[in-house]
Amino acid sequence: MRLIAQRLAQALPEGSVPVMQVSQADLPRTSAQAVDRAYYAPSRHGIIMPDTDMRPGKEGVILHEAAHAATVFKLRYGMANPNTVHGKLAGELEKIRQAALAELQKRPDLKLDGSADYLLQNLDEFAAGLYS
Repeated sequence: MRLIAQRLAQALPEGSVPVMQVSQADLPRTSAQAVDRAYYAPSRHGIIMPDTDMRPGKEGVILHEAAHAATVFKLRYGMANPNTVHGKLAGELEKIRQAALAELQKRPDLKLDGSADYLLQNLDEFAAGLYS
């Protein structure tokens, strides 16, 4: 986890992505969409974290949201511009995501903790999941 954190720190200089800590009860009021967990807000290029995720043992949550901060705009640019380098990389990641999703659907015997469905739901979550 330390190596992942170091790589993300290189991509996101300290202070470039603000982290707003809120109580779990106040979390739904921070977004126009229904939210019940930490999230990255591209419109403000910031991370919104419930206080319950700021304790030891929850480091993966902030890494996951920081991964969104480091990747979301590049992925969106790539998907909108498929003939660019970013577009080719985003396209390859999407093919890998689709293959993983297809394999998971073929294997109902796999007992996963539920995170696989979440991380395979779209390209943004898949890319962030690679870091977390």
